[in-house]
Amino acid sequence: MASKRIIVGMSGGVDSSLTAALLLEEGFEVIGVHLQMAHDVPGSVASGCTASADRQDAIRVAAQLGIRIEVIDAAPAYDEHVLQPFLKSYQQGLTPNPDVWCNEFVKFPLLLAAADRLGIEHVATGHYARTTERGELLRGIDPEKDQSYFLCRLSTEMLQRIRFPLGELKKTEVRERAERLRLSTAAKKDSVGLCFVGDIDVSQFLRERLPQSPGNMVTSSGEIVGRHDGLPFYTLGQRKGIELPNGPWYVVGKRLETNELLVSNVQGDSQLFVSSASVERLHWIGGEPDSFEQIDVQLRYRQPVQSAVMSSSQDGRLLLEFSIPQRAVTPGQEAVLYEGDRVVGCGRVH
Repeated sequence: MASKRIIVGMSGGVDSSLTAALLLEEGFEVIGVHLQMAHDVPGSVASGCTASADRQDAIRVAAQLGIRIEVIDAAPAYDEHVLQPFLKSYQQGLTPNPDVWCNEFVKFPLLLAAADRLGIEHVATGHYARTTERGELLRGIDPEKDQSYFLCRLSTEMLQRIRFPLGELKKTEVRERAERLRLSTAAKKDSVGLCFVGDIDVSQFLRERLPQSPGNMVTSSGEIVGRHDGLPFYTLGQRKGIELPNGPWYVVGKRLETNELLVSNVQGDSQLFVSSASVERLHWIGGEPDSFEQIDVQLRYRQPVQSAVMSSSQDGRLLLEFSIPQRAVTPGQEAVLYEGDRVVGCGRVH
């Protein structure tokens, strides 16, 4: 395979735009690939970010850089591996992380398949993370933008073929370099919505697609204090949208069997804190550790890492015992395991 050719996933944002530009400066022949995950989605237009606008931005930057770009319809794969499981998870009382699935099942498999088709070894994206030749995954140097959490389920074999040029840069440097190069996306706002679908409000998205199933809001003592319009529309620790007297109120649990939403107006309610968590669907980067011991855990994106002791259980899950009790450890989220800056593996909170 040609070593000086590289595929760049171009989303239409400033990060992937600069990634392509930097690799050109390194002497690579860059071929852009835009993965169209969905067509315009109702609810994304108000934010000024739509699927078609992203596609046009990617094409515009490719033309500006003088590189070829291919648009791949990834919507069927995205629907199968991300959107439908996302909806199903909420119906099961979980709070999933679709960006992790997008990277695991859609984005990188499709980019690598495009590279294979063209006889190219490496692909690159604008993620803020780093890789090594051995296929290790490391945090990006910008702690505010590090995205290694979302990449935790990539395999060693995939990581050996992936480059993240922005992993050594801070976001401010990325903007500055993009402006110096006069890239058309230099001032474009970062996307904050579901992976490649647009800046969609998740609650609105769910309410448009899932049936309402009203039930009671209850306290731990069994007192009915209000009504909810469906358990999928709430997540552990949530405060917004719980409009009850004598608040603020917080979601502290769900009873799926009785369709009850457990709430509390005590900010530090002990029901929200756990000293341990069980994780399943384990994935290791570089192989399972020989021994289970102290590890750093990140339980949600941008959360500071927490110290924990990990031990295996007979049912194939991993038990994490935290040094300090953790608030709102949410079933369905990823618990990403770190040794320093290196991602060791991950598991889904059970």
